[in-house]
Amino acid sequence: ARDVVDSSGLIGRPFAELFPDASLETFSGTVLESRTPSGRRYDEVRVVQLHDDEGQFTGYSVVFRDVTDRRAYEQRLEVANRVLRHNLRNDMNLVEGVAARIESGESEDPEADARLIRNRAQRVVELGEKARVMTRTDPASGVPGQTLDLVRPIEQVISEFAEREPGANYERAFPDSWPAVVTNESALQTALRELVENAIEHNADADSPLVRIEGLQDEEVVQICVVDSGSGIPLSESDVLQSGTETPLHHGGGMGLWLAFWSTQAAGGELSIEQCTEGGSVVELTFPAPDV
Repeated sequence: ARDVVDSSGLIGRPFAELFPDASLETFSGTVLESRTPSGRRYDEVRVVQLHDDEGQFTGYSVVFRDVTDRRAYEQRLEVANRVLRHNLRNDMNLVEGVAARIESGESEDPEADARLIRNRAQRVVELGEKARVMTRTDPASGVPGQTLDLVRPIEQVISEFAEREPGANYERAFPDSWPAVVTNESALQTALRELVENAIEHNADADSPLVRIEGLQDEEVVQICVVDSGSGIPLSESDVLQSGTETPLHHGGGMGLWLAFWSTQAAGGELSIEQCTEGGSVVELTFPAPDV
């Protein structure tokens, strides 16, 4: 309870002093947000009246139930639902329009239109797969981390993309040995794949899209920086990621950044986005440094 209310002196203090904006009558059913060393924590509050053997009221029991994992799952479902509805509607409207153009004989290049339909269909399949992975990604709360040399998973992801996208330029700037505390190596690789793919897609007009992975560290944290030279990630997308949810007026452009965001959390890290003054973006993945 001390962790939830961020106070070491609970005993003997009145409830109204600890929660000045709430009353015991309305406190039950609310959700409290608090910060812990491992990130945000959410607790559902339940207030129960206590009575003695004769039925006389004696006080209240206030119970905090940790619902962090449940809330994260609900957020992932909400985001997946909204992104799927938005992107599927746009893609299917385009497919329907192009198909009608071919059907009516008005298409000037039926082969090109057919390729467009096929590409959109493939994008819908990929979107559905990302939604499936994202909704099944478990947070790392309470999971002990293990020391992992980051060089191996990063080099594996770079090798995959060098084969898939040989036209891109992949730069490395990290030490030969680069340990960090990670709870899920597979989730880390998922995050890296999405960020590298995003960097290439947002710089597709360049002759050789640049993807640079840098390594920073100090005594407490280790940072993986994925740098691109594209048009940059809009600040609105960064704000949506940090809020953890979407609204009808504020939503991200796709599923990839969301998948990277939650995969990073599942790996025991935090994701943040910075804009480069000369163009492009830097996505930082921060993990605890191992004890020396």
